Amino acid sequence: MGAYKTATLFTMAVPLLTLGIPITEVVTSIFRRTRKEMSPFHYDLGHIHYRLLEKGWSQRRIAILYYLVTTTLSAAGLYIAFGVR
Repeated sequence: MGAYKTATLFTMAVPLLTLGIPITEVVTSIFRRTRKEMSPFHYDLGHIHYRLLEKGWSQRRIAILYYLVTTTLSAAGLYIAFGVR
């Protein structure tokens, strides 16, 4: 039974790491908004994307950063799921 749980955990690593940016954004948004005593569903400009825009990054540069981070996390998830045995 323990081997099946480990295999399931490794298989779950791929989608969780691939969705690393959106999951991180949602979790940090909920914490940020509740800390400010706002509704977690209320719109704000505290997302990473908006912060990078404020620092002068272009849309293209932000998209490339997101692509690189997502590709790296996906590769890590695939390595964990299929490369570690």
